[in-house]
Amino acid sequence: EEHRSCGAFPTEALLFVRRPLSVCRQRAERQRSGLFESVRVCAVSDLLLCANADEDLRRSPRDFCRDPASEPFQGRPPRHRSLIMAQQGATLQNYNNELVKCIEDLREKREEVNRQILKDEEDKAKIQKDLSILTDRLSRINESLSRRMQARNEYDRTIQETEAAYMKILESSQTLLHVLKRETVNLTKKRQT
Repeated sequence: EEHRSCGAFPTEALLFVRRPLSVCRQRAERQRSGLFESVRVCAVSDLLLCANADEDLRRSPRDFCRDPASEPFQGRPPRHRSLIMAQQGATLQNYNNELVKCIEDLREKREEVNRQILKDEEDKAKIQKDLSILTDRLSRINESLSRRMQARNEYDRTIQETEAAYMKILESSQTLLHVLKRETVNLTKKRQT
């Protein structure tokens, strides 16, 4: 750990300590109750501002709106300065905790969206594969349908031609039958006379 004093603040009140962000996050979880033995504030660059305070020091809500420049430290006893620095450190710690929490929430939401994207991509690939299979099947069905429709048309034409010929045969048979009946009647009359 690297320690150095900062300006007019006593060394025991303000230290700069470089630690990984995960260490800060663990300490922040332990100190969420509002009681601070040692307040540790993490910046995004992993530079931690640490202020040592007495045990059972509680945050004051007014400290969140307090401007450090408006309260100079001259004329104040060292212990009071230490308490003020601890309170300001607690405020910064709270802001940092919120910032870390927001970043973690954003990462969780990003991962959820990423999972949905992966699922959609899998669905898309499956649908594209199914679409390719269905397109090939549709092409084969269209070819088969075309051949069968052509065969059906040929059947229709043959049936029509056969029915037309059959009707002609029926008409001829009927005519022949009338002729035969007439001739039979005539022959019968001639025989009787």
